[in-house]
Amino acid sequence: MEEPPEDDASSTGENTDVSRNIPLVLAYTFLAFAGRSLWSQSVLSAFVFLLSHDDPKVVGYLTALMGVMQLVASLPAGIAADSFASRDSLLRLASAFGILAIFVSVIVCTFHPTLVGMGVALSLWGVYWGISNTIISALFADSIQDGDRSHYFTQRQILVKIGMTTGPTVALALFFILGDEWTIHDCATVMTVGQVVCAPAVLLVCFLSDSYTIPHYSSSGESSSSSSQDQDFENKDESHIFDGIKEPLLGQQTVSSIDIQSSPTYSSSLSVTSSESSHHEDDDEDDQKCCCLRQMGPLSCCGKILVSDHRVVPCLVALSDLMSGLASGMSIRYFPIFFLNDMKLSPMVVQILYIASPLTQTVLSKVAHWGGRRLGRCQMAVMYKYIGISFLACMIGAHVGGLPRAFVCVLFVARTSFMNSTGALTKSVLMDAVPRHERGKWSALESVNMFSWSGSAALGGILVGMEGILFNFCITGSLQVLATVPLLFLFCRVPSEQSIQRQKEERDNTTV
Repeated sequence: MEEPPEDDASSTGENTDVSRNIPLVLAYTFLAFAGRSLWSQSVLSAFVFLLSHDDPKVVGYLTALMGVMQLVASLPAGIAADSFASRDSLLRLASAFGILAIFVSVIVCTFHPTLVGMGVALSLWGVYWGISNTIISALFADSIQDGDRSHYFTQRQILVKIGMTTGPTVALALFFILGDEWTIHDCATVMTVGQVVCAPAVLLVCFLSDSYTIPHYSSSGESSSSSSQDQDFENKDESHIFDGIKEPLLGQQTVSSIDIQSSPTYSSSLSVTSSESSHHEDDDEDDQKCCCLRQMGPLSCCGKILVSDHRVVPCLVALSDLMSGLASGMSIRYFPIFFLNDMKLSPMVVQILYIASPLTQTVLSKVAHWGGRRLGRCQMAVMYKYIGISFLACMIGAHVGGLPRAFVCVLFVARTSFMNSTGALTKSVLMDAVPRHERGKWSALESVNMFSWSGSAALGGILVGMEGILFNFCITGSLQVLATVPLLFLFCRVPSEQSIQRQKEERDNTTV
């Protein structure tokens, strides 16, 4: 397949005035995922599996522990970042937990490998990822101009894939030196090197800052930067402000039959009171940016508003991510065990698979960005997921049918690549649909997804113990199909990035 040409700055909406946070976050992303993929992607599952005397349930339990700690840390961090705490201070706190996690992990792997020790180390890593991921995601979104997010999110996702390629490449070289055998000692050695590689990324988060976020402009032309967010929070008691804590997601209003008949798509003809209209005229740019979503109307059933109009898009994207996390978590920690225990693949062969997957994802992510700007971001994401699920079904059938192991491995790479190339699209939809002062809370949902991912890993271990790994993979594929349903409802609701960029240019022109 010929890779589509790069869009120029004018066609992509890319702004030449780039915040300093953007290159710092991109550099952090590569370093963090290079180190994490080295010790966590395939080696961690094998290490715990061998340490527990071939008990797959323990792999799920330890993963769940890391997810619980990430959830416990991320939700308070997201709320604190959006209300009273400095994001710079929270990032330094995360860095301290990261350094402690590295120290404990090295001690456990080098001197006394135990399941209890790994549990403590993974708990500390969970706290680090919970705080840092929540803050960095919100800070990164606030550092990008409206209409440019899928471009930079795609760049970041590509660096994630490159980092995830670098880790297995180093692991491949280490296993070659160590003898290409699945042993506790060799896995511990590879994990120790991975911890050391993570250290620069953990230190780099200290250099990110709120002062590098870009200014946003209100309809009156006044700048509204990160330093003026206190005013945003003074106004949160007003009912029209999108407060993620005080305003319930499920509305209590009803839609009259006249409103429904006159506006089948619940567009801008949905009636509002004059007082609400006067409030909306005073909303800042972040709320104006979401007006195209508000005009598309609430999600309702039988005349009852289930989700208020301005929350339809973020809620459905978050629901899809949550369901997808539940599905993927049931199997992702067990693919290495499947290769080790069922297919009898050597460590070097497994690392080659985990090198090929992110490389393929890098190309597919770029194609997804190109297609998302033309077909629609949600449409492209759903199409990719259906292709990935089809490859998973083919992989299961090929293994059951006794086809060559190489063919099964190719299908695994194809499945993994398509399923993991849509994150930038859905993330940009979510961040475009929420106001600036709520991005910390919505970014914290990533850790809720991580918890669901980890919790379902424990469930996956139980299913593997009861029915086998292939049965677990079948359940995963079924749940992944269900996870695309919320995105189907967004096909006609999500505006294109070109329209968002045009709205931004029109607002800029009115302030001149």
